[in-house]
Amino acid sequence: MWIGYKILIVSHLITEIWAEKQYLPQREVDPGADFTRNHTVLEGTRFKRAIYKGQYCRSFGCCEDRDDGCVTQFYEMNALCYCDKFCERENSDCCPDYKSFCHGEKEWLPHTKPWYPEGCLRDGQHYEEGSVIKENCNSCTCSGQQWKCSQHVCLVEPELIDHVNKGDYGWTAQNYSQFWGMTLEEGFKYRLGTLPPSPMLLSMNEVTVSVFSV
Repeated sequence: MWIGYKILIVSHLITEIWAEKQYLPQREVDPGADFTRNHTVLEGTRFKRAIYKGQYCRSFGCCEDRDDGCVTQFYEMNALCYCDKFCERENSDCCPDYKSFCHGEKEWLPHTKPWYPEGCLRDGQHYEEGSVIKENCNSCTCSGQQWKCSQHVCLVEPELIDHVNKGDYGWTAQNYSQFWGMTLEEGFKYRLGTLPPSPMLLSMNEVTVSVFSV
């Protein structure tokens, strides 16, 4: 059994010596092989470090105290990074150039929140606060930079017309311009002719003409 262990140890040593002899000539023939391999690895590391040297806070601005709006996209990490003082914590979420720019350079413009004009936009046109526009049978009011519209059912609904005309119903719907801007309730009230006559009309009598008077 001891002889078996000796044979195993000798075999292992022979394998190591053979591998070393195979590796040494390669280094002697091409001494830059190791350098090239290591250089490539270093280049990859340097490349990964270099891609984080973008302008984040420098282009976005720095913020005092905590400002959750002081944030920009950190594309290389597919994440968000901050440029406010609150990011200086143990688990920092500061942008890569926060310390170098916001603390290293004395002259920097503080971050200003984007300015949005008062009023509302509709089809590329600006309307003042309180403006009222008509959308078919509904009225829309500009309030707090948003349109607030009534929710009446309109007598003419283009989406409903398209839906009917795409189906096989044996008839087609038309867009009657004289009904545009009217609610469904107004259509029932004024366009069906089913309202009872007024008291004045009911009090009228038929006109009678005497033949002899003519």
